[in-house]
Amino acid sequence: MPSTEGSRLLLHVAGLGFKCSGQVDYDTSLGLQGQAAALLATDQASADLTVFVPPWPLGSSRAIDARLGGCDSTLNLKLQITSGTFWTKFAQYLPGVIEKLQSLVNEKLSEYLCGDALADAQNSLTDFLTRTLEESRLANSSHDAPWPRENWVDWTNHPLTHGIAGLQEQFLQPNEVYNKIIGNRCIIGEGPMCYELPVCLAGNSSDCAVETNASTSLTASLFETVWNSSDFEVTPLLARNASLAANISVPEFLVRPVFNVSFKGANGTGSDNSSGSFSELFSMNLSLRDVKLGANVTAGVDALKYSKVPGPQLYSSACFGPCMEDVQLTRLISEFQLQQISVGSFSNESRPTLLSALLHSASLLLEPPAGTANFTQEVVQGLLQNHMAGVWNESLKDWMHGLQDEVCPVPRGQEVYKYTGRRLILPEFGKSCCWVALFTALAAMPLAIWWNYRRPCQFWYADALCESACVPRGLAVLLPLAIVACLFFLLGSNYLLMAQTFVNLEEAPSYIWNAYAVMVYSLFYSINALYYESDLQAMSWVLLCFSAILPYVKLILMMVSWIMPSRFLPLRLRNFILVLMDDIGKFSLVDVFTVQFLSGVFHLEIAGTSPKPGSDPMRMVLRTNEELGFAAFVCATVVSLIIGHLCRHYHEKSVAYELSECSSADVELQSQVATFDHPLSGPPTTANSARFSWQEVIVGPSLLAAFVLTVAGCSMTAFSVHLRCILGPLGQSHFSLFQFAYGIPSFSEHPLAWPTLFNQFTFILFAIGVNFLQLILLLLLWYWRVPKLKHIDWRAVAHCLGAWSALDVALISMIITMLELGASDFVHLWGSDKDRLTRRLGIDVRGPEKGLTVDVVLSTGTYLLFVAVLLQAWASRASLHFLDKRTNAMQHGRERLLVQ
Repeated sequence: MPSTEGSRLLLHVAGLGFKCSGQVDYDTSLGLQGQAAALLATDQASADLTVFVPPWPLGSSRAIDARLGGCDSTLNLKLQITSGTFWTKFAQYLPGVIEKLQSLVNEKLSEYLCGDALADAQNSLTDFLTRTLEESRLANSSHDAPWPRENWVDWTNHPLTHGIAGLQEQFLQPNEVYNKIIGNRCIIGEGPMCYELPVCLAGNSSDCAVETNASTSLTASLFETVWNSSDFEVTPLLARNASLAANISVPEFLVRPVFNVSFKGANGTGSDNSSGSFSELFSMNLSLRDVKLGANVTAGVDALKYSKVPGPQLYSSACFGPCMEDVQLTRLISEFQLQQISVGSFSNESRPTLLSALLHSASLLLEPPAGTANFTQEVVQGLLQNHMAGVWNESLKDWMHGLQDEVCPVPRGQEVYKYTGRRLILPEFGKSCCWVALFTALAAMPLAIWWNYRRPCQFWYADALCESACVPRGLAVLLPLAIVACLFFLLGSNYLLMAQTFVNLEEAPSYIWNAYAVMVYSLFYSINALYYESDLQAMSWVLLCFSAILPYVKLILMMVSWIMPSRFLPLRLRNFILVLMDDIGKFSLVDVFTVQFLSGVFHLEIAGTSPKPGSDPMRMVLRTNEELGFAAFVCATVVSLIIGHLCRHYHEKSVAYELSECSSADVELQSQVATFDHPLSGPPTTANSARFSWQEVIVGPSLLAAFVLTVAGCSMTAFSVHLRCILGPLGQSHFSLFQFAYGIPSFSEHPLAWPTLFNQFTFILFAIGVNFLQLILLLLLWYWRVPKLKHIDWRAVAHCLGAWSALDVALISMIITMLELGASDFVHLWGSDKDRLTRRLGIDVRGPEKGLTVDVVLSTGTYLLFVAVLLQAWASRASLHFLDKRTNAMQHGRERLLVQ
């Protein structure tokens, strides 16, 4: 067993057994000489060796002078002659001959082991220590960093490096994320949170073995490695020109590896120790303190290519790799102090083997207070800085060259949809449609002005609505062109990205980095996702009808009603079409409200820890950004609502203007325009007049109740959202409709930008404002005499407000959004993904395959609003019907008085 005394290491080995065979040349004084094959074997060999290790100061110019001395060996070899001449075989039976030969062999071998062999070992050890020190000293010199080129990205104040540094400084380090992930964990082992094993130390990756010759092999592999540490401190990423630097330090670091060493001998089978084969597990405890690691990397990235890569795709090596022109580890710094090292058998056998004794002896040499501690520390640091830097540079170059021919995949959402085999988002086609729509809208104004000064002509469509005397000449051509522009805006928005949810890093006053894309939203993408992925076929059909089919049908029918002559499209049918489209056209706002609700649901802010007192911290924000497709869809939808009301308004005026030319049945259109209570076949009957009496009594209270319920429903919590990921809850939020409308600017990256304010105005106007305006106006008309204003028909205003009141549409959109979010799989995690995260993060990642889960709960405010919407739908139509009926009765009374 080994032991230490000051700077001396005493090694004693006993009970060693081995066998060897070979040719023996002999020449005796009796005249007998020749060759014989002999077998030498022993199981009682022993040896003693003293190693002198003087103290070695750090930074010394000479290698440590380790001296081997005090050698003594007792081999106890037994000689057996297996072949030779007759006299050779006969000699072994003579008394004392074999004993004399055994004594001579033992003496000569012991003399050789502690003489020439020990001297050769001393020379080899000295050469090895000197060469190792020289190589480590070469390692301490820095590699020459390549000079930055003009076309390379300057990382000094780059948003990417600024975001990474802020993430480290304000989120990871203050929250002890490093300690949780890499502080105490298993690196290699059989556990679910360890990397796969074995890790080969000697051998190829297939069988982890080194073939030394045709019949021998050596195996060395790590079976388990666990480290324990605390107070990890990682400095924020430093950047200058094309160079990046990072440092990590830890006051104490303990590593406990378990490794296997196997040797297969010439005649061995891997388990027969008598043939020179062995296999043994060893455990090591290595304790380091004041560990500091640092690295400088030159990352030469082509600025032009880099600018074309979207921020969320920088994580894709296929996108970022082709931008790299050079990547090199220019300096690797390694500093630590060796505190303790020990090696022992993992099986804890009472009888140590030769290999375990040698390893234990080596650990005693390396462990303080032995003299090799400082030497080993400096050599290992130098070799790490040299060998590891070279290995990493070669790996980085191979990795970079392997990515040069990679093709960056299309952004998320623009790929071929796996269920339909078609692309659902076509940015080029969508933008082309928007340009056509914009040019059409711009050309409409001068054309309308020119048409306004033309004299009317008797064309084949002279009896069409657009040629009515009450329609301005310019509007006659402006409206069809506006419809065409809306059609192209709609078509473009359907193939454009409407919204995209990001994980952002933001810092005042203007730093915003879209770090990771969570989801994308477009009309066709959402419809297909509901149908194929979320198993919500009914919701997908609702969205298809309201947002994809209804807007086109509405615009086409309004175009037909505007330009089709009355001899082909009767007035009564035209009235039905325009009233129907005006009343249900608001349902095309479903997609608008859906995107707005998405922006509120996917809004979560986590503030970091500001490094400077009084400064604004960096924030990690989950944010949904409206894209070009959303703006085009909102523009088309709002303009189509205005077009629908204009068509209906001028239809009513044309009917009133042409009363003298209409039949008595057509005159009744004035009382039928605002309601569907009357059949298309003729005027209403009076058989159920008694039924209207009690309805007329409850209309006023119903309007008042609807108003109160709407106020209460908009004030109370409408829905609650809980966001969870595989690491735990992310956050929760609660919204009433008033709170949601007020907070829309805060959901955007640019709260005061015009698109953001227009988005908020759209929601307030159509989802809340118009609804309240209609209720207030109907209450005033029902209970008070509202003064008449010139050119203003209050009943027509109430009809228009009813057609634009979209609170019911907002509720439908809310349900669609919440169902879609609850069923969507934004970050899908396969079993292999969860295993990989478990191993890399060092935490047990279990649960469903959804990496991000959205739990939505509809609250009391939503149910109150449903009741209010249903009550308002009936009360508003009933009140308008009775108001029209009362007005018509008063008009007939005045006409009778005039006749009398």
